[in-house]
Amino acid sequence: PYQCSAMKSTRKLMAVAIRKMVVGAKLVHGDLSPYNVLYHEGTPVLIDVAQSVGVDHPQARELLRRDSDNFAKYLKKLGADVDPMGFFTDIGGGELPGRN
Repeated sequence: PYQCSAMKSTRKLMAVAIRKMVVGAKLVHGDLSPYNVLYHEGTPVLIDVAQSVGVDHPQARELLRRDSDNFAKYLKKLGADVDPMGFFTDIGGGELPGRN
């Protein structure tokens, strides 16, 4: 797929925002989709986080994988070159307890 600088930037900004939630706040959104992202001054802000679970929740890895896959598919539709497993790792998936 075509990889313009805007797509690279969007992918990176999304990965950073999700990673902050996972690694920094120790939370997994659990229902993340493009509808749950607002942009403030060019930075993505994750919303609708009431159903988030802690990274130690038994389903945290599964939920993060789903969130990651949803965003990878969305970014691919926009034309970004996204490896779903790489995106999962970038957002902190490799740091969750349990199996990779």
